Amino acid sequence: MVVDVTDQNFKEKVIKKSEEIPVVVDFWSNWCPPCNILGPILEKIAEKQKEKFILVKAHIDQAPETSRKYGVESIPSVKMFKNR
Repeated sequence: MVVDVTDQNFKEKVIKKSEEIPVVVDFWSNWCPPCNILGPILEKIAEKQKEKFILVKAHIDQAPETSRKYGVESIPSVKMFKNR
């Protein structure tokens, strides 16, 4: 399962959920060619490993505050949250 997040729902969908299961966040944008290559690979892994972690996609244009808060300076950028 892949979940899309924004600045408004990041805390609920990532921080709170990471108390139950690790959450991997893919910070990306559709204009980024490497993001368009990495995204489907992460989605395939997430589908095969769905009991072990949740994949969340944070489009940097829809989550600019969150991207800055977690030090995303270039994309793609992938971060894992666990018990945050």
